[in-house]
Amino acid sequence: PPAGPRRPAAEAAAAEAEYRFPDPARRRSTSKELSTRNRELRSGFEVLRVENMALLREHGELRQFLLKLCAELESLTADTRLALGQPLEERCPTPDEPGLSACLETENARLAQASTALGEANARIREENEKLRSEASARSPTGLKLG
Repeated sequence: PPAGPRRPAAEAAAAEAEYRFPDPARRRSTSKELSTRNRELRSGFEVLRVENMALLREHGELRQFLLKLCAELESLTADTRLALGQPLEERCPTPDEPGLSACLETENARLAQASTALGEANARIREENEKLRSEASARSPTGLKLG
């Protein structure tokens, strides 16, 4: 809004709203677009969250398999534990789903940011799982089954 003398808060807020959305039809259209984008972002976040849970579950199974391998193969224990390292949850924290907001633009921005962070965490977990799978495969004696 243009700069000028100070106005009462209610009048300033009304002028700000009129300045941002001068046309009521545009306001409805923008609100509908924001709502649609919000549903898309929530849906996308849910897909990523489900994938994240599956990847973490798979990672836990791979980790447990390797720990079992350590117990059964004493001569390989030191090398395998080095491959495991610090628990993945400490190195790749899973972002929380953003809460609801009175402003859909803000909520959508937070959802987009959280979705990006969750997608990146999933990629790191996927990469770590592949390393663990390779380590398990290289060290697995016949008879031990993964999962």
